[in-house]
Amino acid sequence: SQIARVPQDPLAALTPVITIGHQLRDVVRAHRQLEVAEEHAAIVNLLTALGMPDIEVKLRAYPYELSGGMRQRVLIAMALVNSPRLVVADEPTTALDSTVQVQILELLRQAGSASNMSLILISHDIHVVSSICDRLVVMYSGQIVEDGPTATVLTRPLHPYTKLLAHASSTSPGSASYSAKASRFAGAPPQEACKYLSRCPESLGVCITSPRLDEIGGRRVRCFAAHGLSDGEPRDDVAPGPVLEEDRSE
Repeated sequence: SQIARVPQDPLAALTPVITIGHQLRDVVRAHRQLEVAEEHAAIVNLLTALGMPDIEVKLRAYPYELSGGMRQRVLIAMALVNSPRLVVADEPTTALDSTVQVQILELLRQAGSASNMSLILISHDIHVVSSICDRLVVMYSGQIVEDGPTATVLTRPLHPYTKLLAHASSTSPGSASYSAKASRFAGAPPQEACKYLSRCPESLGVCITSPRLDEIGGRRVRCFAAHGLSDGEPRDDVAPGPVLEEDRSE
């Protein structure tokens, strides 16, 4: 009841042969014991706050009878109905048009502000992340490569991969510059000690060893080049560090 999740695909996440109302009641009953009237009121009040029209009709509907935006609202209601302390949203706007995306993100932002709830948003969309997140953690090939305040990371990125993401998000996909940058994504993920080495325009000789996730300027970054080194400089102070907890699962 303290941690909830908003899955990526609402049509796959909802049971197709059970009504929306029944599925919402199941979520409440799994964690709380309420009178039927209290249970219904909690669901209706939340759906009202989420902007769901014709609520009583929607509660009797099956998932396939709702639009993508309505189904996503149902998943958010399932996540919020028990007032969790943390919500993990996995690409919550992937299949939605831009107008509905803005609405869904605003709903998540308002829900967090109203209840002091924390939100972990998983997304490939830099614009989505920058519009809602206070802190940004950039991952590449299963590793954290940069971590810090969102505005700082996106305006002054240190890791080459973060620089590429920030550049791609601010460049038209049809431009030659974008195409040249995006071509570095081609090929299988590298297996070298630094996972970004074979695609990195700023690689150094030391990059054949594993960089640590070090703190630089109030954030964390996993990159030797971020220390301002060049191939002609000594590197005794940036020897590879121990395996970190987030690397052990690989």
